[in-house]
Amino acid sequence: MGQYLATVHLWGAWHALTWNNWRWYYNPHLAKFEPIQSDVAVTPAKHNWLMTPPSHDFVLSKAMLNDPIIRSHYDVTKQTLIERINQNLIPELQAYEQTLLNKLHDDSPLLAPFDLTVVKTQVMCWQSEYQGAGCQNIGQFDSSLHQHMQDYAGLANWDILARFNSRSGTGVLKLVNNDKEPLHLKSITDFNRYEDRSELEEVNADFPRELNPAETLDISLPADIVAVDLRAALASKKIATFQFKKDIAPLHFIPRPQPLNTSLMSQYPFTEVNEGHWFVKPGTWQINDFLVTPDNTELVLPAGAHLGFATKAGLMVFGHLTVKGTADNPASLTKQVSSLKWSGLSVLSNEYSPKSVVRHLNISYLSNTKLGLWQPRGATYFVKTPVLLEDIHISENQSEDGLNIINGDIEINRMLITNALSDAFDCDFCVGTVNDSEFRSIGFRSGGDGIDVSGSKLTLNNVLFNGVRDKAISGGERSHLTVNTARFNNVNFGLVAKDDTKITATNITAENVKHHALMSYSKKPIFGGAILDVSEFNCLDAQCENKITVETGSVLTINGTAIDSQDLDVKGLYRTIMKSDKPR
Repeated sequence: MGQYLATVHLWGAWHALTWNNWRWYYNPHLAKFEPIQSDVAVTPAKHNWLMTPPSHDFVLSKAMLNDPIIRSHYDVTKQTLIERINQNLIPELQAYEQTLLNKLHDDSPLLAPFDLTVVKTQVMCWQSEYQGAGCQNIGQFDSSLHQHMQDYAGLANWDILARFNSRSGTGVLKLVNNDKEPLHLKSITDFNRYEDRSELEEVNADFPRELNPAETLDISLPADIVAVDLRAALASKKIATFQFKKDIAPLHFIPRPQPLNTSLMSQYPFTEVNEGHWFVKPGTWQINDFLVTPDNTELVLPAGAHLGFATKAGLMVFGHLTVKGTADNPASLTKQVSSLKWSGLSVLSNEYSPKSVVRHLNISYLSNTKLGLWQPRGATYFVKTPVLLEDIHISENQSEDGLNIINGDIEINRMLITNALSDAFDCDFCVGTVNDSEFRSIGFRSGGDGIDVSGSKLTLNNVLFNGVRDKAISGGERSHLTVNTARFNNVNFGLVAKDDTKITATNITAENVKHHALMSYSKKPIFGGAILDVSEFNCLDAQCENKITVETGSVLTINGTAIDSQDLDVKGLYRTIMKSDKPR
C-alpha cells in the first residue's frame, strides 16, 4: 500500500485515488487486500502532472498514511524512487516506452513520448518538501477536477455479523441486517458431524422471509448440527449460498501476528520467549494449542528439540524460522501419539525478514492449517521469505501440499518427501535451486505431483521420483526450469511443460511410466504453448516413443530433434487420466 501511494505521487496520478477507481487483489495467503493499478490517468501535461502529494488531499488515503506501518513503507519507497530517478531509471523508462510507441505509431503516428524530465522536477520538489527552487508554485490537487469523497465508514456485511453458536443444548443462528435494504432469506440446509445433510423442513416452513434494515433474527437449530448453508442475499444482489460453522465466527481467525500471550506461553516453560526470539529447549515436548508469534520473531529449534502437536495445534511464525538440527541429532515436528495429525507449520515473512535457515528437520503427520475461513493448502508453508532447507524430511503429509512456498528465494539441498496424500512440493513465484532431493510415494490418495511450479524460475539438480500418481515435474504459468539429472520411476507422467513454460533438461531417465514420459502443451489458453527441450533422454520402457507427446502450438525437442506435434484434447486429459481427486 505504501509503495502504491508513493508511486502515485511520483506520477501525479491523482485519478488513481478517487474511490471509484480503487481496485484490489485479495491475497489469499495473507488474507490482505493489495492495491492494483486501475484507471490512473497519468498525463504528459506538465501543469497537470506536477502537484504536491495528492494522497494528502483524499480522505481515505490520508487515513491510510496515518497508519504507521503504511507510512514507514511509503517513506522507504519514496527514498528508493528518488534514488533510482537520480541514477538510471529515466533511461530505462524511455527505452521501455519506445518499444510501446513503435507499436502504437502504426495507428497513432502523432503520439508523442512523455517528457520524463518532469519526473526529475517532481523528485527534486518532493525531496525538498516543495521548498526548493522552482517548487513553491507547485500547488495541491485541484479539487474542482473531481468530486472528493468527504467521509467514509466501515460497516460489516450481514454475513460477517452472523453467528451460529451453541445455546442451552441447541444451536442458534443469529442474523443481523445492518444494511439499508432488506435481506432476503430463501432456504437453509444443515450438516451434522458425519457430513450428512438435511433440509430442515420445520425451519424452511417459515421461508422465504425478509429481514428489514436494523432487524435481527434468531433461528433455532438441532443440537447435532455443526454447519449450515443459508441461501440469501440483500435485495439488490443475487441469491447465493453462505455457510456458517457452529461456534466459529466468520472472521475469528486471519493470519496476523499476535501480541505475546504470557499466560499461554507459561504453559510451555520449555520455550524461552524474549523480544524478537522464541527459543525451544532440547527435549521432547507436547503442544496443545495453536501458537502464533508476534511480528518480526525468530523461532529457533536446536538439535534434539522434538515437538508433538495435538490435532488442532500448530505453529505460525511471523518472521523467520531457524532450525539447528544435526545429522546425529535432528529436530522434529510431529503429531502426539493420541492424534492422527496436527495443524501445520506456517512461516509468514516480509521483504525485510532475515532468511529462514532450516537444517536437519523431520516433519511428519501434518495437515494444512484450518482456522476459520483461512485454510492454506500447504502443511509446511513459507510465504514471502528467503529460505534455505537442508536435510529436511517431510513424511505422512495429509494435506494438498506437503511443502508450499509462495514468493520465495529458495535453496533446497537434500530434501526427502515421502508418503504425501497429494502434491509433495508446490512452489509459486519462486526463484532458486533444488539439489539432490527425492520424492517417494506421492499422491497415494489423489493425483499428486512431485514438484509443481507456477510462475517460477528454478534449477533442479539430481532429483529422483519414485511412485508419483500424477506428474513427477510439472512446470506451468510461465515458469522457466533447468533440470540437470532427473530419474522417474513408477510415475503416471514424467516431465511436463505447460502454459508458456520453458524447460531445458539434461540427463533424464524414465522407467515404468504409465502414460507420458515427456509432455508439452497448453492447459490455460491465456498463456499459450510451452517449450520442452531435452537432451540425453533415456527411457527404459518398451514402446517409449508412444509416451512422448507435444500439442500443436507447443514445442518438444529431444537431442535437438523436434517431435511432431498433434492436436490434443487437453480438457479430456484432465477429465480422465489427469483427473484430480484431491481432498477438500
